[in-house]
Amino acid sequence: MFNRYKWFWITFCGWCFIATVGAWALIFSPFHISTQKISDFSNKINGATEVNQILVCTSPLRESLKAITQQWQSEGWECTTGTLNLAPVMLKLPKENQSGMDSLAQLRLFQKGGFCRLLGLLGDFNDNQTYEWVAEIPQEAFKSPKPSEMDFPLKPPALASEIMDVKSGKIEICGWSLRPSKNPPLQFTQTYASQGFSGRLWSEQNGESVYFLHRGILRLLAVVETGPKKILISVMKLDKV
Repeated sequence: MFNRYKWFWITFCGWCFIATVGAWALIFSPFHISTQKISDFSNKINGATEVNQILVCTSPLRESLKAITQQWQSEGWECTTGTLNLAPVMLKLPKENQSGMDSLAQLRLFQKGGFCRLLGLLGDFNDNQTYEWVAEIPQEAFKSPKPSEMDFPLKPPALASEIMDVKSGKIEICGWSLRPSKNPPLQFTQTYASQGFSGRLWSEQNGESVYFLHRGILRLLAVVETGPKKILISVMKLDKV
């Protein structure tokens, strides 16, 4: 599932970092390690509810990861990412720098029945406590809706696939993928212009283009990533001004 929706996990986790500003959580306290609940919150993914909790744990990151993994596996949860740490993947770190991330942050994906869990761990610099985040997501959230069914200011084009709509508090992001084209920027420009939006290219580098779009009082931030196999578009609705 991670490989199929890799772009979504990267986008979703990135926006969660922005939205929660480093807050991490856990549903179950690992064994007898002391934990303190910070908060909980929920998001909507394609209309399905994704729930989160945030705790701080008085144990180093590696101990927390081992204890939680063992606890969840005993309850029937399977770690579908194995020993792969998704945190450097999400941050798009070069391979030579990824191993250094392991002692600072961990992100793993688990699956059981009709649900997935994302486990995020963030260690402090003194290595004596860990911030923990768990997002539990029903698999129905990954059923791609039709473009015409989307309740988002900028609707995906008719040929879009892997459509995702994420609502977290005041933040809403819509993402989709397209087959490669000869001119992805022109293709995206035609998409937003046909829906009455005006746009401005803010930055462009390494196959990634960032746009500011507006239509009346609506403001959107869009990222278009061009890859060899697909084009990935993520659009965030900004506060009205």
